[in-house]
Amino acid sequence: MLNSEKVVIKSVESQWVVASLGVIPNYQNSATILERLFTETYRYAQENNAEIMGSATCIYHDNKIRESNIPVEIIAPISQEITANEEVWVYKLPEVSNIASIVHEGSFETIEKVYDTLEQWIKKNQYKINGSLREIYLN
Repeated sequence: MLNSEKVVIKSVESQWVVASLGVIPNYQNSATILERLFTETYRYAQENNAEIMGSATCIYHDNKIRESNIPVEIIAPISQEITANEEVWVYKLPEVSNIASIVHEGSFETIEKVYDTLEQWIKKNQYKINGSLREIYLN
């Protein structure tokens, strides 16, 4: 385990976001769908003069593990509310007082090991998953 792959508990403040929803066929073939959703989301924010306030994020709302047809939400954190449309949502992502967080440095090919580490840590420390999984892309 890399030094960066250490689990920490932290809180996350509420945040205005621009969001696009989609379904990825499976994790191995997710790049095209995710790229389209990220492009859609950030283009909308840019076209509406929204100030981006953080890193791109992918939210998996379904708490059960799926191998196919995975619902996903792509969000861009913004400084303030802007008008939404039928395809792009704008809402305030709620605050989370206790979130288990882990940083993964590396490719998507090695991310499964990080999820395993996080899951083991949650079980060992007697926490329960109570909410959506967030992947925040730092670069």
